[in-house]
Amino acid sequence: MRGIKGSKPRAEMRRLGIRPKIILTICTAILIVVIVGISLGYAFGARLLISTIAANHVEMARILSVYISELIERAAERMTYRAKDSVHTEAVLESMLKYKDKDAGAINEYLLDMDKKWTGAEADSSLAREYLRGESAELLKRYVIADKAVAEVFITDKFGGLVAASGRTSDFYQADEKWWQEAYNDGKGAVYFGELEYDESVDVIAVTLALPMKDDKGEVIGVCKAVFNANLLFEPIRQLSVGKTGHASLVDNGGSIVYLEGIKPGTIRLCGITEFRDLISNPKKWGILASHPVYKKSMMTAFALLENPLLLDMGITFRVFFNQTIQEVFRPINVLFIQMGIVIGVLILILLPVAFILSGILIRPLKELHKATEHIARGDLDYPIKVKTGDELERLADSFREMSLKLKQKQNMLENWSKTLEKEVEKRTADLKKSQETTLHALEELRVSKEELEENLKELKVTQKMLVQTEKLSSLGRLVSEMAHEVSNPLMIISGRAQLGLMEDLKNKELIEDLRIIEVQCFRARDIIKRLLEFSKPTKGAVKLLDLRQLSEDVVNLVEHQFSLGNIKIYKNYCEEPVNVKVDPKQIEEVLFNIIKNAAEAMTEGGSITISTRREKERARIDVKDDGPGISEEVMQNIFDPFFTTKEDGTGLGLSVCFGIIKDHGGEIKYESKPGEGTTAIITLPPA
Repeated sequence: MRGIKGSKPRAEMRRLGIRPKIILTICTAILIVVIVGISLGYAFGARLLISTIAANHVEMARILSVYISELIERAAERMTYRAKDSVHTEAVLESMLKYKDKDAGAINEYLLDMDKKWTGAEADSSLAREYLRGESAELLKRYVIADKAVAEVFITDKFGGLVAASGRTSDFYQADEKWWQEAYNDGKGAVYFGELEYDESVDVIAVTLALPMKDDKGEVIGVCKAVFNANLLFEPIRQLSVGKTGHASLVDNGGSIVYLEGIKPGTIRLCGITEFRDLISNPKKWGILASHPVYKKSMMTAFALLENPLLLDMGITFRVFFNQTIQEVFRPINVLFIQMGIVIGVLILILLPVAFILSGILIRPLKELHKATEHIARGDLDYPIKVKTGDELERLADSFREMSLKLKQKQNMLENWSKTLEKEVEKRTADLKKSQETTLHALEELRVSKEELEENLKELKVTQKMLVQTEKLSSLGRLVSEMAHEVSNPLMIISGRAQLGLMEDLKNKELIEDLRIIEVQCFRARDIIKRLLEFSKPTKGAVKLLDLRQLSEDVVNLVEHQFSLGNIKIYKNYCEEPVNVKVDPKQIEEVLFNIIKNAAEAMTEGGSITISTRREKERARIDVKDDGPGISEEVMQNIFDPFFTTKEDGTGLGLSVCFGIIKDHGGEIKYESKPGEGTTAIITLPPA
C-alpha cells in the first residue's frame, strides 16, 4: 500500500510537469506568431501606407502645379490685354516725339539726365506728377487696384524712358535692366517672366512680367512691366496644409527654395546638389529628406514640375514640393499597432488559464496521437495508433488510422500519375516548341511582306502624282501655245498701227501719248506671250557635263549680296567629291534661282538658306533648305500647279516651269515642309 501511495504523487508530478510545458509551448508559439505577424503587418502596412500617402502627396503637388500654372497664364493674359489699350499706345507714341530731332548720343544723354532728376525729385514734384498722374498712369493705377496680385505696373518707350507708372519707380531709365532688354529683344519683342526676388520699389517678394508694346504696324514701340506680389500669385502654395506639418513650397532647378512663407527666395537649399538631382530623377516623384533645412526634421517630400510654357520658354524650371514629417506620416499605423498589441496581451492573459485546464485532459491521448503523426510524417503509414478514450479523441485516432490507409493508397496513385504526367509534359512541350517556331516564322514572313507592300504603295503614290502633274503641264502647254499664236498676230497689227501713227506729224499730244501707251503695252503683251510660249514648249539648250557645286555656286554668287541686304544668309554644304550631271546649265540655273528666290521671299524677317549637294542611290541630289514659316499641307498639294500662287503679284508659273525643266532632264523635284519648321526643296537628277 505504501508503494502504491508513493506512485500517485509521482504520476501527479509527471502530469503537472507536462502541463506547464504544453502551456509554455502554446503561449510561446502564439507569441512568436503574433510577433512575426505584427512585424510583417507593420512592415507591409508601413510600405502600403507610405506608398499611398506618397501617391496622394504627388497628386496634390501635381494639382497645385497645374493650378499655379493657370494663375500665371491668367495673369499674363490679363496684362497682355491691358498693355494693348490704345491709351497706353498713344501715350508711348506721344512720348517718342521728344526724340524726333535727336541722334542716339543725344537721346542717351537725355535719358541719363532724366534718371538723375527722377531720383532726386519729390513725390509731389511736377516731374513726378507728369508720369504718375496722366491718363495712362491713372489707368495703370486702376489695374493695380482691380488686381490684388499686381504690386506695380509701368510702361516705357523703345529707348527705355519712363512713360507712365502706377506708382513711384526707383529709376527713370530702364533700358539697362535685364527684363527690359529681354522684352524689347532688339526691336523684335518677346515676353519675359523673371525669377522670384525682393523688389525694393514695392517692398514685396515679387516676380516680374515684361511685355513688348506694339503699334498698328506691329513695330515694337515700348515695354510694359508688371510686378506681381508672390504672396498673392502663389497664395495656393501658402494656404495648402495637411495635418500639423504638411506644407508646400516652390523650388528652382538648382534645388533652392524660391517660395516658402517667411523665407527669402534663393537663400536656403532644400538639400545638397547630388541629393536633389537624385530626388528629381526618381520616376516615382517622391523621396525622404533626412533633415528639412527649415524644420530640421525627417520628411517625406513629393514634387511635380510646374509645366508652364511661359516659364519653360524663359528657361525657368520650378517644381512644387509637398513635405510632411515622417513622424506624422507613420502616426496612424503606430497608433493602430499599439492598440493591437494591447488587445493581443489581454488575449494571452486569458489564454493561460484556459490552456492550463485543457492540457490535463488532452495530454495523454494527444501525446499518443503526436507520436503517431511523427511516424506518419516519416512515412511509416502502418504504425498502430493506441488510443482508447471512448470519446472524440478515439474517433480522431480511428480517423488517423483511416487517413494513413488512404494516404498510402494515394501515395501509390500519385507515384504512378507522376510518371505518366512527366511523359505527357515532355511530349506537350516538344509539340508546343515546334508550334511556336512555326508561328514565329509565319509572323516574320508577314512582317516582311507588309514592309514590301508599304514601300510599293508609297512608290506608286509618288509615280501617280508625277503623272498627274505631267499631264496637267502638257495639256496646259498645248492650250497656252494655241492661245499665244492666236493673240500674237492681232497684237502685232495693233503695234504696227500705233507705230505708223507716231510717224505722222500729229499735233494732238494726248493722241500721241495714247499711241505710245498702246505701243508699250503691245510690247509688254508680246513679252508675256513669249514667256507663255517658253512655258508651253521649254527647250533644252546645249547639254554640258557640269558639277552641281559649280551650278550652285554660280547662282549663289548672283544673289548672295542682294540677299544679305535683307538679312538673309546663305550657307553651303557641298559634297567633297564632284557630283557631275549632263544638263542645260541655263535651265538648271533658272530652276535654282527660282527656288532660292522663293525661299528668300518667304523669310520677310530674315533668316538662312542652306544649299547641299550629294550623290544618293545612283542619283545626283541638291537640297535648298530655309528656316522660313513653312508651307501648309493645302498649299503643298497644289504647289506645282500652273497659275497657282500665294503671292499678290505672282503669276504661278515659276514652279510649274521648274517642274517641267527637271522632268525634261529625267529628274524629280519635290518639297518637304511643316508649318513653323522651314521648307526643303529636293532636286534629283540622273548622274553623268
